[in-house]
Amino acid sequence: MTNTAVTYRYADRNLLAERYHYQYTPYEGPEFLSAYFAHRQVVIDQLESARNRLLKEPTEETKLAESIRQAISGEASNEGAIPLASRDYQVLPAQPGTCEFLTRSLLLDLWQCHVEDASRTPQLCDAWVNLLVKRYEVTKRLYLGYTAALKPAVRVYDLADNYALLAALLMRRYCTAPDLRYLNTALKLIDLLASMGSTQQSQLAQLTTLGAAEAEVTAVQALLELHGVGH
Repeated sequence: MTNTAVTYRYADRNLLAERYHYQYTPYEGPEFLSAYFAHRQVVIDQLESARNRLLKEPTEETKLAESIRQAISGEASNEGAIPLASRDYQVLPAQPGTCEFLTRSLLLDLWQCHVEDASRTPQLCDAWVNLLVKRYEVTKRLYLGYTAALKPAVRVYDLADNYALLAALLMRRYCTAPDLRYLNTALKLIDLLASMGSTQQSQLAQLTTLGAAEAEVTAVQALLELHGVGH
């Protein structure tokens, strides 16, 4: 019998066009872990190359994205930018069910609160984060905006920024207070972003996905070591 090499199948097609139902994932043994790490390294290398190019002539979007990436990694900012601190909230302090909102604006508000107003994060952010996780897990979509009744305001869901910002935010929360629910959803979001390809994504999406993917790999490695699992 010829052995078939295990590949990381979860980003080999555009997951926005063809959703993957992870509850039917087959067991593939230790080789799956090697395939996962190899896949993520390719993603990280591509995004790191993009980051190096973007930082040569940084725009305001690049500075915002880099500040978010550094907030996940714990690096000290080397760009001298304070784009999150200089923002005004667009949705917060409103809570779910009280207003319509653009998803990207909400996610940037959540990032601003986590980084610049951490003492109020539980009060202002937790309900929103839980809502976004639930919405994504149920539909595998993040729409451009939602009504006050939390229904899609526009049936458009292909903005990579939203998936990248949420993946990065979940990994920041996981690194601060590990919750496997956050890691699980972030993994699926990074699969989706990888399946979309990075070349047509915004600077914000590329740099925040890089931060999320690096943190995800570190978290998975730590879990494997904790449980004595090799790869």
